[in-house]
Amino acid sequence: MPRVESKNCYGCAACSLICPVNAIQMVENAEKFFVIQIDESKCINCGKCLQVCPLKFNHKNQVLTSYAGYSTDGSILKQSSSGGMFGSFAKYLFNSNTNVKVFAVKNDLGKVVYEICTDYRDLEQFYKSKYCQAFLNKAFYERLISAISNEAVCLIIGTPCVLSGIKNTLLAQKAKLTSCIFVDFFPYTTLFRSWFVMESCHSLSTTRIWKNVKKDGVGLLHNIISVTKEL
Repeated sequence: MPRVESKNCYGCAACSLICPVNAIQMVENAEKFFVIQIDESKCINCGKCLQVCPLKFNHKNQVLTSYAGYSTDGSILKQSSSGGMFGSFAKYLFNSNTNVKVFAVKNDLGKVVYEICTDYRDLEQFYKSKYCQAFLNKAFYERLISAISNEAVCLIIGTPCVLSGIKNTLLAQKAKLTSCIFVDFFPYTTLFRSWFVMESCHSLSTTRIWKNVKKDGVGLLHNIISVTKEL
């Protein structure tokens, strides 16, 4: 059966979740990117991993239209790295719905992790672009599927490849995506069916650079801002 080589892996972890025999794990490679590791002794060649892989999946999204925009909320715009669309989307959802869950990425000194935000007042910690690969595990998918099952409006943030893997996995598990909004944090947006906001990717950095900064003792690292408007 065909395989996705680890050097081409996006790190979305979709295959590791869908695998029925837990033959796929996500590990860090030499450059500190998360990639797949397949235990051939467990693999049963069912092909489910290839059905959700963004690299192999045959996308049939129909582009509805494209937009360019930025937030008109000055406070959100100032705190954001670019146009502040994430903050505006989230604010609108929190103001218009009572059951909202935001699955967003947070940069904790170079370690980008997914967390859930259920209160608009907590959104500021998710502002600023991350530009590092986020770690996804089974717990993340379980919380997301649980939120969808409880009919929450889910705003999901990530890179195009990771969002594609998340969406493929949810579809494979028969999850209803009518209340899901997928938003990438790169600057060019295209609106797809099922509330899918997809944007162009201009690659990610590895967390290795931040680990090396801390290891080499170049100052005391308190915070990481990839793009700032303070200059």
